[in-house]
Amino acid sequence: MWDFFCNFVLQNEFVSMNSLFSEKNKQHILFLLFLLALWVKNVLFHAYVLDNSMPWGAWQCHIAKLCVAVCIASFVYVSKRPWWTLIVLILVDIWGVSNWVYFRANDLFVSVSMLSFAGNIKGYTSSITNYIDGRTFLFLLPTLLYAVALWFMPRKMKRRWTPFALSLLIGTALVMVDNALINEQNRRKGHNYGPLTVEKVMPFYVSEHRMMFDWEAQYSLIRDHSLIGYFPLHFIYEHKLQRYRERTINTFSDQEKEWLSAFMQPDSSALLQPNSNLLIILVESLETWPLYYPGITPNMNRLASGPHTLYADKIKSQVGHGVSGDGHLITNTGVLPLHTGVACILYASNVYPNIAHLYPRSAAINPSNGTWNISQTMPAYGYQKLLSAQSVAVELWSDREVCDQTVRWMLASDSLSCALAMTISSHSPFTRIRGHVPAITPDTPDEMRRYLTCVHFADSCIGLLLDSLEAHGRLENTTVVITGDHAIFHESERQHFLEYAQVHDLPITASDLYIPLIIYSPHAKEPLHVTEPCYQMDIYPTILSVIGCEQYEWKGFGVNLYDPDARTHRPISEEDAYRLSDKIISNNWFQQ
Repeated sequence: MWDFFCNFVLQNEFVSMNSLFSEKNKQHILFLLFLLALWVKNVLFHAYVLDNSMPWGAWQCHIAKLCVAVCIASFVYVSKRPWWTLIVLILVDIWGVSNWVYFRANDLFVSVSMLSFAGNIKGYTSSITNYIDGRTFLFLLPTLLYAVALWFMPRKMKRRWTPFALSLLIGTALVMVDNALINEQNRRKGHNYGPLTVEKVMPFYVSEHRMMFDWEAQYSLIRDHSLIGYFPLHFIYEHKLQRYRERTINTFSDQEKEWLSAFMQPDSSALLQPNSNLLIILVESLETWPLYYPGITPNMNRLASGPHTLYADKIKSQVGHGVSGDGHLITNTGVLPLHTGVACILYASNVYPNIAHLYPRSAAINPSNGTWNISQTMPAYGYQKLLSAQSVAVELWSDREVCDQTVRWMLASDSLSCALAMTISSHSPFTRIRGHVPAITPDTPDEMRRYLTCVHFADSCIGLLLDSLEAHGRLENTTVVITGDHAIFHESERQHFLEYAQVHDLPITASDLYIPLIIYSPHAKEPLHVTEPCYQMDIYPTILSVIGCEQYEWKGFGVNLYDPDARTHRPISEEDAYRLSDKIISNNWFQQ
């Protein structure tokens, strides 16, 4: 009897275990594990990058992370072999890590058009790879665990159309609910997106209004639709934007034509003669607040407080996906960057009015050969000569070498000269310069300390450059412009600085991205400190004014900061300037 009982229990237990781990149930388990892995990656990405930023509420946040994952996982039921699911997870890992690292480095996500210049970061790769840390392993961990589970799954499965249709339907319904919630919350916040329609809740819908007027479209797309949903939506976004450009590339409204007629006058550049040499120094990632940290920038502070200097400490950084390349564009041409994409890559051969071609002799001194397509853009910005590191053994010049090369070139001729010098030491992640700077207090946050150390080194090199020009009598006939190419710390990083900034009275806020502007002119009769917020696009027209070339054919979209009325009565808004710049660049309008 006992043997019979034991055999009965064991037999039924074996049957029940076989039933539990049947091929059909294993397929369900595979679906759930794959769905869980995709969902966890969305959650981790949100935690790493978007921090406390929610789409429009907790429910919408969870729906956004789940809906696309359900749609993708549903195909487990109609694929005979499950190996493709691991490839999908690996691709999501590559997409997620690259977006996360690039966002930490540049406060931007990876866009479709940016893939075209993936190889254009010679000498700067450490600025990206150094942002990979231990959290990267946590992001990859679900894939590793899933790969182990996949090993115990059948190599071949039957197609089951009913669960596929059901899960795909649920995922699609969640996508539509997500889109409806986004549209409704936007309407409640006063955005004129119009009433909810069937089209607006369909999958892959991208609002035309949002596409053209949301200047943070990247961030909002990835926030509202999750990491995975961002991928197809951004392809559609850029495709629709390109179609819009093709429709409107030669179309300007009456208002835009009026603006262009005011900003672009008949060519009088042949009659213009600059009143001095011009030296523009673009300090990599220079924000304003380090100038208020005692002992960090003594040379720039000395120049800023001089009797012949304009100093503006609230210049709003206006760069886009091109970051440093966009900084070069704005400073040299007075045009703002593309709404999406990078002008120095997509439109490097464009024709631009510029400051440099007013001079019989001009050069750009760049620490790296080839980065940001400078070999093409600098001639487009009017520079006749490009000096950069050419040796295979030396990919980058240090700031000291850049400044030394600038001095040699400025002193090599008595002709009126224009030089653009670009420093590099303060490029993220701020590890190029190491050492102890006595002025930096022990309680300084680590990232801030590294940044200030690099800025201090750049300032010391600039001091030697200016001292050399002064010692040779060249400074008395040279206009010197010092500014940053862009700001560097985004809101989540600045939040960590706020407590320290309050204790040490530093002008750091969570959202204001200000760079400084210092313009020394031997012809300026008195100093000027501009305290109100201004724009990076104001640098170009202010330089034209200082060198006595205000009548140049292209005025730029900014205003002359020496003119107080112009600073308070701007002819065009920042948003309109972005939109008009986008049309001008896409159409190569200046060539016409």
